[in-house]
Amino acid sequence: MLEVLNISDARKNLRQVLQRVTREDGTVVITRKNGENAAIISLRRLNQMEKAIQNAQYLAMLDKSMKELEDGKVVLVSDEELEGLAI
Repeated sequence: MLEVLNISDARKNLRQVLQRVTREDGTVVITRKNGENAAIISLRRLNQMEKAIQNAQYLAMLDKSMKELEDGKVVLVSDEELEGLAI
C-alpha cells in the first residue's frame, strides 16, 4: 500500500494513518509545500530495510576481500604466527 497525503490531512488523521501503515505494512508519503516530503513506514519494514542495508554492506566487504585475495594483496599468517602477535 502506497498512499500520498498532504501534511494537513496526515495531521488530522494521524491515528488512522498509523493504524493503516502498521496493519497493512504500507507506506504513506507526506507531501509538504516546500517539497521536503517525508514517509511513514512500519517498524517492521524499517527493520527489514536496515537489515538489507547491513547485508549489502557485509557482502560488499566480502567482495572487496575476495578481490584483494585474487590480486594477491593479502598476507598469509599461520596460527602460531598469529598467536605470537597477540598482546
